Amino acid sequence: PKHEDFAFTLRAEAAGATFIYCPGPLSVWTADQQSARLSVSLDTKPTEAFLEAYAPRFSDAARAAFRAKVIAPRLGRAGRRRDALRALMPAVRSGVLTPAETMRIAAFALLPYGLQRNVRNWLYERTWRAP
Repeated sequence: PKHEDFAFTLRAEAAGATFIYCPGPLSVWTADQQSARLSVSLDTKPTEAFLEAYAPRFSDAARAAFRAKVIAPRLGRAGRRRDALRALMPAVRSGVLTPAETMRIAAFALLPYGLQRNVRNWLYERTWRAP
């Protein structure tokens, strides 16, 4: 299933679990780009279904941010750039994204995937490089 980590967190919270926010990464992983991975799929229908199923748990702002951060980049990678911008705009209009987040998401939604991957890898190397 798509977004099982989010679904687990939402169900756990509904059952009374409490969470501790950690501002930094506790682990660093890499994602291979095998076509069999769900996270590589460009189909947004499973993500839309997840968002619909958990709609009562999301505020309007959280829903707009999720669509912008998760759905817009996929639509862009699928060549559906207008749809990507439509997914991004409610979050921009409501102010739930910082200008830097907006620019990053817009760039990744509009850049060709190969260039996007190169930029992501370049940023990753500079951000998480061991001292």
